[in-house]
Amino acid sequence: LHVQSISSWAPACIGPYGQAVSVGGLTYVAGQIGMEPSTLELAAGIEAQSLRAAQHAVSVSLIAGAPLDARAISVTVYSNVKDIEEK
Repeated sequence: LHVQSISSWAPACIGPYGQAVSVGGLTYVAGQIGMEPSTLELAAGIEAQSLRAAQHAVSVSLIAGAPLDARAISVTVYSNVKDIEEK
């Protein structure tokens, strides 16, 4: 099963899900990871990955017609403890 991505500025969908869906006036953006869209490689380091994931969420929300600066957002970040201990 392949789902067409709505934003070429974020990595293509890896599984059977959409990048965003709008229901009842709300837009739900799928979780984003810190991949480089052109290579599908993770960005180097946790800071770069976090920034890239946030950029993807912004790109997808803009294409979906729900810019993040006009909406409330809830973000959950899961990380490898080893990445945090490097600091």
